[in-house]
Amino acid sequence: MKRSTKRRVVAIFIISCFFWSFAIPQVCFGQTPGQNVALALSAREVMIGFEDGSMGWEETLTRAQAVKIIVLAMGLGEQIKQSQSVIQSFPDVGADHWAFGVINLGTELEIVKGFPDGTFKPDKPVTKAEYAVMLWRMYRGLGGIPQSEIEVPPIEPSWAASEIKGSSDLIQVLNLKEGDSLEYQITRGEIGSITYSLMERFGLLYDIKGEITEVNRGSILLRDYNSDQIVTIKMGADAKCIRGEEQISISPDLVGKEAGIILNRLRVCALISIE
Repeated sequence: MKRSTKRRVVAIFIISCFFWSFAIPQVCFGQTPGQNVALALSAREVMIGFEDGSMGWEETLTRAQAVKIIVLAMGLGEQIKQSQSVIQSFPDVGADHWAFGVINLGTELEIVKGFPDGTFKPDKPVTKAEYAVMLWRMYRGLGGIPQSEIEVPPIEPSWAASEIKGSSDLIQVLNLKEGDSLEYQITRGEIGSITYSLMERFGLLYDIKGEITEVNRGSILLRDYNSDQIVTIKMGADAKCIRGEEQISISPDLVGKEAGIILNRLRVCALISIE
């Protein structure tokens, strides 16, 4: 892994530790993710919907798509461009493949590895076992320290269990039970729910958390919990607000509410999540 990339990743994880005070929402992985998951992941540009406005939660994903989701969840979208010039990591992922930079970066961060024959199989449907292991490596790449006292119930495949045992957050989110098998093609819906919950736990979901002190046309004022300063946040033209799984209007009624803020690429508010 390049040192500069590793420093950026660890810095993200350290900064995120300031934001772990909010309660973690419960997400049921057996059902379609709520509107809060869809809006948050879309605002973060981690999982974007289709042209018809749907999220395609029931569809499966490829290994390449799964790597992209994890890299974007880590906040490393800009680093993908830099990885476009890296030497080819796998013989079946050439420079003309859409995920060339994504997979190169995932390889640099040691999130993904190839198969014994040296290939990556980017278009092969990703299994829950593979995605769970990628998430464990994401935790480790963010600077998480492996925890040795976590009990993992006997599950299949055993190679996945041996890797994910280092993160209590991941094990709790996966809600593993004895005899469970993760050897199946995971859907976009389950990936969305799991990724959302872990981003929340790792402090990667929101850019700012605090108490809303004023709501104006085109901006809000918020007391930043990290600095205890009042900051002015401009509102994007398509900014949305959610409370629980319900989308609500942005109005003066929000004053005094605790909120998590997601900023877009222009650093204006894309989403307000009310606690």
